[in-house]
Amino acid sequence: MAKQNNCVSKIALLIANFAVSSCVITPLVVCLWYSTWNIIDKSILPQDPANGTVPHDVLVKITSITISATTICTWLLNLASVAFNTVTIKAGQTCHDHWVLVKRLYLILACMACTSQWWSIWSLLDMVFAHMEWVTVQNKKTTPSLLPTLLFTIACLFVVMVLKVLRNILWAPLMLLTDDDPHALVCETRFQTQKKLTLKHALDHLFSSAVVLNTVSCVWWGVWKLLDMMLFPDKPTIDTILASIIIGYITCVLVCIFQYVYEPISKSLHNRRHLAVKVLLEDVFVLVAFFGCINVWRGLWLMFDYFLSEVTILGVELRWVCFVAAMLVLLICQVFASGTIRGCQVDGEIESGEGVLLAINVFGNFCTRNSGNELTEKDGLRHDTTKITGSRHWSIEHTVDYEQSRRQTNEC
Repeated sequence: MAKQNNCVSKIALLIANFAVSSCVITPLVVCLWYSTWNIIDKSILPQDPANGTVPHDVLVKITSITISATTICTWLLNLASVAFNTVTIKAGQTCHDHWVLVKRLYLILACMACTSQWWSIWSLLDMVFAHMEWVTVQNKKTTPSLLPTLLFTIACLFVVMVLKVLRNILWAPLMLLTDDDPHALVCETRFQTQKKLTLKHALDHLFSSAVVLNTVSCVWWGVWKLLDMMLFPDKPTIDTILASIIIGYITCVLVCIFQYVYEPISKSLHNRRHLAVKVLLEDVFVLVAFFGCINVWRGLWLMFDYFLSEVTILGVELRWVCFVAAMLVLLICQVFASGTIRGCQVDGEIESGEGVLLAINVFGNFCTRNSGNELTEKDGLRHDTTKITGSRHWSIEHTVDYEQSRRQTNEC
């Protein structure tokens, strides 16, 4: 009876985690990105007085400069996290508690830099593909051709799969990060060099910021545009917006259920040294999960654009109100770190089948944080004997209690 009650409580916890992630955290993160994106659009891009559009040559210069600047900012912020972790590790937990405000400020800067980097890449891609003579004529209507965008997306997916960084395309509601977790500032790199301020580690961070993150952004752009062309090619309506959201959330629910089916299979393949098959299996799982994530984001984004575009409150544009409100709520709920993509996780490196587990353990993370585990100076991670998990950045390790509870959930 006790075991059955424990299983029921674990299932209830999983449902509660996904509900909060899907209904609260994800809409706030999308709202933050939507408002920030629109602020950049209105503030940075100059308008041509003649026709109200951005001149082509000006757009090329601005996006090129912005991509370089934001990539450098992201790289420097990732290096700053190494220095920050080094200081807090040496000074102990007391220093870490005193640096809460600094940590929040760092997360805000990291989120703004990541948003600006993605905006600049998407603006450049929009400009490049819009000025190419790739159009098709159907029913006397000229529409963009599907083939160039499809080929570009496949090429970007091929790059991230060759680099073994496909898992990094996942985001909310299936990947979350809480502010108070010590790993909120642990920024993993592609080649997993030792976390010290050395030239080798700096170059590793540069590769992760300039190549991995930008390629992930290109994958998102390509799939988003393909959905615009194939799923609902006409002007978005309430029905099409809700359809995108429903498709996304249904896919995410199925992924959350089947992650526990995939886990023992992945573990068995790892124990048998079938690493290539294991990576392929996890990549298929990630692609399905990514389809759910991007549909949720696209639906919420179009919904905000449908209801909030060009709306003012007491003379203040609503995008500024949304920006401040979303930021404050995320900071108060201590999940602002979920609004940024930082670091790089390598596919197939996670053992015990946990490479398919999703980081949506919101309540479990709040219950287990500040448990007294100390950080080691070598890795900047908690000092215990458990393995690295499939959770993206913040769940780099499991406590013994959480490992036991996960096994009980699987048995249930």
